[in-house]
Amino acid sequence: MDTIVVYIENENKHFNLVKSLEMLNINHHRLYEGGEWTGMFEKLQIYIDGLSKLDNEWVILSDSRDVLFYKNIDEINEVYKTYFSDKDIVIQGEDAEDSDVYFRVTNMKRYSFSDTLYKYPCSGLIMGKRKVIIDFFKEIIDKVPSEWAIADQPAVEWGMANLDYNISLDTE
Repeated sequence: MDTIVVYIENENKHFNLVKSLEMLNINHHRLYEGGEWTGMFEKLQIYIDGLSKLDNEWVILSDSRDVLFYKNIDEINEVYKTYFSDKDIVIQGEDAEDSDVYFRVTNMKRYSFSDTLYKYPCSGLIMGKRKVIIDFFKEIIDKVPSEWAIADQPAVEWGMANLDYNISLDTE
């Protein structure tokens, strides 16, 4: 697998992420350097534009300020192959129904995708086939209802529940 970590950062506050990637010799690519942020929903289009310029088959999309890597890319790829080889996209699970600010502010009901503690998707850590992720994000942008289009997190959650993609939630 030719996996690369891709992250969005426009304010140079990503040093701990990069340090963890470099310590583990993980290839990474920064998007949106110096860009002007207009909203969290914009992340999907930034990823589409950036991923379209890469040629890796496999990518990990990572938040840049609150994620650290502690396993090398071979171990990460092996976990993917072992547990998710039949999936095109795996999204990290999170545990709190009200953990995302957009759900707290809007009182929208979250979709639950598992009976485990980690039953809600976290759009801050996604791994999968680059081209499928591009198509998934494009379709979300085209079809998501406006109340779910306030940020990437609710939009991705809506997409998981309402679009036909081979996606799994990592509930461990």
